[in-house]
This record gives sequence, structure tokens and C-alpha cells, in this order.
Amino acid sequence: MIAKILITGLPRSGKSTLMLKFFKFIKTQGFLIKGFLTPEVRKGNKRIGFDVLDIATEERVKLARIGNYKTTYKLGK
Repeated sequence: MIAKILITGLPRSGKSTLMLKFFKFIKTQGFLIKGFLTPEVRKGNKRIGFDVLDIATEERVKLARIGNYKTTYKLGK
């Protein structure tokens, strides 16, 4: 049986940061990690959008933004 762990917490409590550190540690142990995260992009105290972060390559690409950005996907309030 494969163990499963559920990570919960309030917004901005560090859940994604914890997972990024865990993934980096696992990679140093020789494991292959695949998947992605969608971290928020902030300007000051306001969320202005989201990016897609590839866990394996750490490549970051715009996903959605508030405002006049050249992307098909928009973020509303």
C-alpha cells in the first residue's frame, strides 16, 4: 500500500514552499519527480496572476494575469 499525506493550511501559510523544498530534497536523493505547481504572482500585497512551474525543470511560464497582458487566459476578481 502506498502512503498518502494530505497537506492543509491557511492561505499563504507555506504549503507550496514546503512542497518545493520537499521536491528539491527528493531530487537530491536520485528520484525522478514530475508534475507542476501553479504559484500565484503578487505585486505588493495584491495577487495579479498565476504561473505554471514545472517541478522537474523549474521552468516558469505565465498562466493568467489581471490587466492587459498578451495571453488568452485572464484572471478576474
